[in-house]
Formats: sequence, structure tokens, C-alpha cells
Amino acid sequence: MPAAAKARPNRAQYLQNLIDHPRTSPEERAAAERALVRVRAAQAAADTTDDGTGRWQSGMRSNGLPMWYGEKYDRKLTVTQIAALIREDIKLARKLAAKAGPDDGPGTVRPPNPIGDAPAEIKFSVRSSHGNAIDITIKNAAPEWAWTTKDHNGYPMKVPTETARALVVELKTLGNAYNFDGSDISSDYFHKNYYLTLRIESTDGYWGNA
Repeated sequence: MPAAAKARPNRAQYLQNLIDHPRTSPEERAAAERALVRVRAAQAAADTTDDGTGRWQSGMRSNGLPMWYGEKYDRKLTVTQIAALIREDIKLARKLAAKAGPDDGPGTVRPPNPIGDAPAEIKFSVRSSHGNAIDITIKNAAPEWAWTTKDHNGYPMKVPTETARALVVELKTLGNAYNFDGSDISSDYFHKNYYLTLRIESTDGYWGNA
């Protein structure tokens, strides 16, 4: 009689196992620790409505305007180092989708993982530039996965599909976790750790910022 199939670990268990394993590289262990914080936060907030601001710590500048700090902000990190950390976070999210189980046990909801669940052919590019910018590009996306068309003042305009938009939102959340923002748009004052841009490149040659 064949042995019963071994159940795959859920996401939190898989990440903890990865952290504890002696052969895990320091880079992957650090990425797993960051991801585990995100998974546990998602589990804690599963029954609440979150507009994303809960991922930020707030403070005040001397002029009384708010200053927002990402949950992983570290002033010692350079923009180049942050880009490398984001690449590791994306790499782990992809690996997690393949290795971890579909949920976190009976009665729980599987935390969304738009990065890990994106089509396998999609590639991610994370580059730092000018010392104050990080560019994340979703590459090799099938046109029908990436784009849909909507009317804009009587003209057709390509916009990301809902699935592509969910991936973009997740990448922006991940990318801004190391950021801070003390800007005041009303006075054209911009003060950030770095500027984050996202774009999608599809296999038909079309690309656009998202």
C-alpha cells in the first residue's frame, strides 16, 4: 500500500524551517525573516480592512507635517543595498509559491502572494539609479495577462489587468517597505529616501508605467 503523501508545510512553517536550516544562506535567511514578518502581519489583519497605511510608522517633522517610515526602513542602507534586498524578497516569494502549502491550516485563509503566483515565464528586474531611485520592471508578460483596454475620452487606452495591478500593488508595497516620505505636495516639496517606479513590459513589445 503506497505511503500517504506528505503534506507540504504552510507558508509560515516553510519560512521558519528555512530560517532554522543550517544550510540556508545568510541572504536567503534574511529574506525569509522579512517574509515571515509579512505573512504573520497578513494573518493578524485577515479579519480587518487595511488600506496599507498600517504598514507604515508615522512621525512628525519640525514643521508639523507628517513623516512616514516603511516597516523595514534603515537609514544605514544605501539605495543600491535596498535594491538588492528587494531582489532577494522577490526571489523568495517566487520560491515560496512553489514550496509552501496552499493555506495555513484549517479555518485559515491563504495569504495572497501575487509575486509568487505570477506566471512562471514572468521575470523581475530591480535596478537602482542616480543614487535616489529604484526601478522595478515586470518583464516577459503575456499581453493578455498584462493589459486590458478601457475608454479614455473616446479613445482606447491600455491599462493593467486586475491581476497585473495586484502584482504591481504588491511590488510597490514591498519596494516602499524600505522607504520614507516626508513630502509636501501642496508646496512642491519632495523628501523621500528614494523614488520607486514600476513598469510592465509585455512580449508584444508594449510597455507602460504602472
